Amino acid sequence: MHKRVVAGVIGILQMGLCMPLSAADPQQVSLLQSVGICVGCDLSGAQLASSNFAFAELQGSNLEGANLSQSDLQGANLTGVNLTGANLQNVYGFNLRMPGGQLPGANLQGARLDQSDLQKANLQGANLQGVILVGTDLRGANLQGADLSGADLRFANLTGANLTGANLTQADLTRTILTKTKGVNLEGAIQSTFP
Repeated sequence: MHKRVVAGVIGILQMGLCMPLSAADPQQVSLLQSVGICVGCDLSGAQLASSNFAFAELQGSNLEGANLSQSDLQGANLTGVNLTGANLQNVYGFNLRMPGGQLPGANLQGARLDQSDLQKANLQGANLQGVILVGTDLRGANLQGADLSGADLRFANLTGANLTGANLTQADLTRTILTKTKGVNLEGAIQSTFP
């Protein structure tokens, strides 16, 4: 009998450990999904993959550890959001507004964020492999230790950005503004030019 109880408890614990932990408020998730507005919401750990949040209003929201992979964030307002450790892989975010966004350790591999506003965004240690940032405003952004290998940064503005330890291998920096950038290592970058 004792062995069955222990086995049952272990089974329940194993199931619980396999389930994603989420602190997201279900009502706030529902609000975002229905009307596209959730300012200052707690959506941490929310499973929002493949969602349509085009032109959504999410200013100041907490999306730490959330999964937004494959989602449409075109024109969305994410000013000051917390996306620490979030999964934004293959997100479509043309003309996205995210100044001051917190994205350390976030996965943005393959994301399309061209013509976006990422001024003073914290992308420290983020995975930006193959991301499209054509014409994106990254002035004052923190890209320390970020992996930008294969990224398309043509016409992007990186004035005053911190690129210490960033990987720019095969990143296209054609006509990219690199004025007053910190710690930039252009080894392996494509067509890097200074204005």
